[in-house]
Amino acid sequence: MPFDLAPSSATSQCFDNGTRIYRVGSRGSTVLRPVGTVRRNGYINPGGAGAGNNEDAAAILLDNPNFLSGRMFVGNPDVLYPLNGPQPAPKGTTVCSSGVEGGVNCGPVRRVYWAINRGPEGDPKNYAHRIVEVAAGNVTGDSGGPVWNPKTGAAVGLMSTHSGLPNRPCHKVESGQTFCPRQSFTPLVPYKNQVAPLGALPALGVSMFWNR
Repeated sequence: MPFDLAPSSATSQCFDNGTRIYRVGSRGSTVLRPVGTVRRNGYINPGGAGAGNNEDAAAILLDNPNFLSGRMFVGNPDVLYPLNGPQPAPKGTTVCSSGVEGGVNCGPVRRVYWAINRGPEGDPKNYAHRIVEVAAGNVTGDSGGPVWNPKTGAAVGLMSTHSGLPNRPCHKVESGQTFCPRQSFTPLVPYKNQVAPLGALPALGVSMFWNR
């Protein structure tokens, strides 16, 4: 079955399993187009740090198998960037992310750390998950965008959240969205010698389609 991935912090906090998902066809458009239905969720074990190996990711069952692509959009509508299979991104690895609002941003991986998010709408419990921090920024609204290793072409994660720094706070940009200088992503696969993060792909029971 063809699935797309999205961060749970953008999906399951607002939509539980079974919710229909829509998106606009292009930047500036207000026409919503159906994409699919949320079928699997990475928020399973409530509690604080270490309480459960959750993942900030959800799997959307696509309405049309033709929506499935092994390439990603990085700013030029006439060129799609090919991706290789998923890999972890250890500390020091340069990774890049791409979003409609923030464009492409690259920087080195700094650390893997615990974060806490609320569950789906109506669920008052907290869910701890491990995410990967990068010394690069992103813009509100780009959550779920691809994160990849520009050296190997490997997919490494999904944009999850962002934060400010004491000397570089978050600020509004021309589009009205908020830019923050630190971003974090949900990894796709496990990290060596670490119990968490498990990785979005094994946590959701899906595999990645790419240009083989």
